[in-house]
Amino acid sequence: MTEMNTWPYWHLALPVLLFVLYFLPTIIALLGHRLTAPIVVVNLILGWTLIGWVVVLVVACWPDRANPRRYPRKDLPK
Repeated sequence: MTEMNTWPYWHLALPVLLFVLYFLPTIIALLGHRLTAPIVVVNLILGWTLIGWVVVLVVACWPDRANPRRYPRKDLPK
């Protein structure tokens, strides 16, 4: 118990860290994924289950080939 008392703000940092970890798929999707809305909805509804959270994280990290901002086509003339 004395280890927890060495840094007085652990009780504030832990909920923030858990909040960021819970919404990590949403944060990744907000960086420019075309399926942002479904990822956010599924993360809100099924994120509390480990399987739902992992599936949404995989979808958010999956390369979005249809997004021209991330993967511009090189065969098009400029």
